[in-house]
Amino acid sequence: MKKGFRAAVALGCALVLSGCSSAIPTVDGTDPVPDEASTVASGIVRPQGEPYAVEGLVGVEEGCVVIIDPDSETSRLAVWPVGTQLTEPRSNIVKLANGEVSIGELIEPSRGYIVTSEEVKALLLVEGNSLSGWNECESVGDEVVILSYVKDFAQQE
Repeated sequence: MKKGFRAAVALGCALVLSGCSSAIPTVDGTDPVPDEASTVASGIVRPQGEPYAVEGLVGVEEGCVVIIDPDSETSRLAVWPVGTQLTEPRSNIVKLANGEVSIGELIEPSRGYIVTSEEVKALLLVEGNSLSGWNECESVGDEVVILSYVKDFAQQE
């Protein structure tokens, strides 16, 4: 009887202690809650040369909308065409001139430029180029994706 009593006490203690643990909450992988963005960089920036294939996952880093490279998992600040904005009140959809892209959505096939933040700063000194959201997001990373065409939506060309 003492063995059964000890086992019951041990089990009871284990249950009480497990209820007090500081377990990390898990996110349901079948329905993850997307991060909300506070800033989307958009405007007119014209790098030299022809745009090339760009694909990736639309994400959020430090409150800014980014494109995450599917191969290297590198996130780059996304610069969208002029007029692009976030939806309200939940900022997890990027509204383009004639369509929208959700945070967490894969964009493909798309065209654009991958340039450094320093190159964007130099381009902003050229008359006719301007970006909204740049000051809030320029520190997100060293590289930027300037999107010239996204999915089936006609963008700046």
